[in-house]
Amino acid sequence: MKRLHAMLGFVIIALVLGIATASADVGESPGLGVVLTSQSPYPVEPGQNLNIQVEIQNNGYADATDRIVEIIPQAPFELLPGEQATKLFSNIPAQGSIKTSYKLIVNSSAYSNDYELNFRIYPSGLPSSYIQDSITIHVRGVPDLLVTSVTTEPGFMEPGGMATITFDIKNIGTGTARQVKAEIDSDSSYLIPVLSGGLVLVGDIEPNGIGQAQLQMSVDSSADYKTYITMLTLSYKDENNTQMEESLDIGIPVTGSINLDIISIEPDYDRNSLKIQVANKGTTDAKSVEARLMINDNLVGIDYISQLKASKYTTFDFPLTLQGTGRLEIHYIGPTLQNEQIQEEVILNYPDPTIANTISTIVGLFLFFLIVRMLWKHFKGDKGHH
Repeated sequence: MKRLHAMLGFVIIALVLGIATASADVGESPGLGVVLTSQSPYPVEPGQNLNIQVEIQNNGYADATDRIVEIIPQAPFELLPGEQATKLFSNIPAQGSIKTSYKLIVNSSAYSNDYELNFRIYPSGLPSSYIQDSITIHVRGVPDLLVTSVTTEPGFMEPGGMATITFDIKNIGTGTARQVKAEIDSDSSYLIPVLSGGLVLVGDIEPNGIGQAQLQMSVDSSADYKTYITMLTLSYKDENNTQMEESLDIGIPVTGSINLDIISIEPDYDRNSLKIQVANKGTTDAKSVEARLMINDNLVGIDYISQLKASKYTTFDFPLTLQGTGRLEIHYIGPTLQNEQIQEEVILNYPDPTIANTISTIVGLFLFFLIVRMLWKHFKGDKGHH
């Protein structure tokens, strides 16, 4: 009897162990997990391809057979074409592991962060009976700064003057540039930073963002009209708090200004023309100067000269026009080869020479006949007296 009880107990224990083993082999796969063994590149940038190798570990005491490992990529990750999301492993030994790899791409608009990449492990044919695990992928953007425009206020830097130079700095990289500083340095003694010594704090510039650096420069009075090369140094910290620095060569043009002004308008009755004198009161030459006279919304005429030098004047000739209001449009090429235009108001109020000549003729004839009559009376009176 005791032997029978012992045999029954042994059978029950064996059944329990068998059921437990079967559960471990078919159920939720206790003891299985995913570990990241390599990430390339590390960290990965937004927009880059990513290669990862993972290890499927079996920390249990029984082999795991016919297991499906499924990667669940979600933003900002996506499997590259041709990559399989599910992989079948016939056996993962107890207290052992197997390795596998995946190729993904990181969305270019992803922010720098640590992202989880999820996996599911389940017996073949039983996808609902899964365990879930995840690994951490480090995504770090790299800033890349570029000067997109340089403007000066006033628009021209003249010898002996001072100007505020504004640099538009764009971050075309994938990470934030933190604590950006801009410093300008000129090898020439003709361009001299003032006030801040050529150093200004811009602040943080996000990916695809734009920051502005404003620096003041004075121009020596003996500076030539030309473009001076200066160095703009941008220093900042990347998202790993590493100090970075970029140096860019920037051309700063020193030019004169053009100031065109009408100094006189006179009709030339003898030549049947209207003469308009225009002076260049600026400090540099205006080239390819074209003048258009518009009176009462009608084009009167066009005149042209190749160049109007600084502190000089010229005379434009137009068909004689005596009455009306309008404007003189002057188009020219400035010192930096840009097309410029100004407009000056024109008011014409001159007498018509035809009417004036007619009146003068009538008055002259009247005076002539009057004088003749007076002389005739005078001579007639003298004859009667004798």
